[in-house]
Amino acid sequence: MTISSDKNPEKKDDENTKPKGKWASILATVPIVLTILATVFAGLSSSEMTQAMYFRSLASQHQSKAGDQWAFFQAKRIRGTSLEMTAELMQSLGQPAVFDVNEVDSLCQQLGAALRKEPDPKTSESAGKIEQVRAKLAKLLADETVKQSLPNLNGSNLPKIENATLPNQDARESLEAAVKAIGERQTEIDTADLIRKLKFEDIDQAAKLAEQNADRFDKASDDTNDTIKKLRALLTELAGILRPYQDANGKGGSSVASLVSALDAQIKGFKLAAVEFDARRYRQESFYNRKAAEVYETRVRRSGIESDRHRERSKNFFYSMLAAQAGVTVAALALARAQRKALWLFAAIAGLAAVGFGSFVYVSM
Repeated sequence: MTISSDKNPEKKDDENTKPKGKWASILATVPIVLTILATVFAGLSSSEMTQAMYFRSLASQHQSKAGDQWAFFQAKRIRGTSLEMTAELMQSLGQPAVFDVNEVDSLCQQLGAALRKEPDPKTSESAGKIEQVRAKLAKLLADETVKQSLPNLNGSNLPKIENATLPNQDARESLEAAVKAIGERQTEIDTADLIRKLKFEDIDQAAKLAEQNADRFDKASDDTNDTIKKLRALLTELAGILRPYQDANGKGGSSVASLVSALDAQIKGFKLAAVEFDARRYRQESFYNRKAAEVYETRVRRSGIESDRHRERSKNFFYSMLAAQAGVTVAALALARAQRKALWLFAAIAGLAAVGFGSFVYVSM
């Protein structure tokens, strides 16, 4: 009588249903691979969120810089407008002549000669002081920097500088279009496609160039400001000499009075020219500050868009991590009950979905 050695048929059946060979090894590694993927996606999600926070912080910093430039713009425009009103008031209340430094020298020469003809010894002393002023004026006009600065006191002249712009024409045109859209009060959503085309390095370079233009113009104005300061000191000295002769009655002949009146008109003309130059200068400086502020506003929106992009990537990587973790759970159940082949298939599908979706997020967004 033959006795069967299979004492536990159910155990034998279970062993027959277990996967064997290479397939068993592959299935055994699924939970490990999915765990690694889940960890990677978690790290990517955290990294993308950090990037989103960084760009949002960067947007705040550039918004602060834009605010500084707008504050400079506003202050200088107000100052320029105030000076323009002062110039109009000076023209209305006084009788300034068109300032001409050569005319001042000629009038001083004539007045000195006229004062020497007067019998009063004080007039000769005044004539000597006027000659001293003429000597200082001649020395000042011999300076080449002063000669180049004097034309800025008349008309609408301003110091000339070469405005630097982006060398890349496409980048420059794209930036100008973005600035125009922002200036037209378009929302961030409306300008998103336009702003997204801009490169960070182009915007940063444009902001740097705008600030350099403002600084270059400010330094170019220093020579004219210095000339105005020196002329003001000389003409103030001259005005002190002329003060006793302001009243024509009993203070010299009619020729002296007319020369003093003409010189007084020149001094007023200089004061008016100095005020008008400052008004033009402040208006031009405010223009450069506005340009810099507009570029920084563009930089703010570009950083905001980049922050939103990284935040969206972080969210999607998080979903990928959840999918991978779900695959790990299913794979663990499948290992516990190897005979349930449907669970193995579901685990594989979940893992592939996590890999596919994570790759899509990383590549396309």
